[in-house]
Amino acid sequence: MRILGYSFFSKAISSSFIKEHQGTGSLIKIIKECTLTSFALHRYLYQRQVPIEVAKQSWKEVTYEVFSKRYFTIQWKYKLLDL
Repeated sequence: MRILGYSFFSKAISSSFIKEHQGTGSLIKIIKECTLTSFALHRYLYQRQVPIEVAKQSWKEVTYEVFSKRYFTIQWKYKLLDL
């Protein structure tokens, strides 16, 4: 993921796709999930006028690897319900 000027560029791979293919022997691997700490992601949110404290409540940072290259992204936090 790179920030160039005021534009935000990222590989278009959804987090659901990553989760779906994790552990199936594919080339996509989740490295870590954490609170939003990346300067680049903070800047991305700032440019879009999203308060960091609000973002930290709803989103998390995910670092993943695709074809031996590392990327990071913002992912919605979610909880599975026991019904």
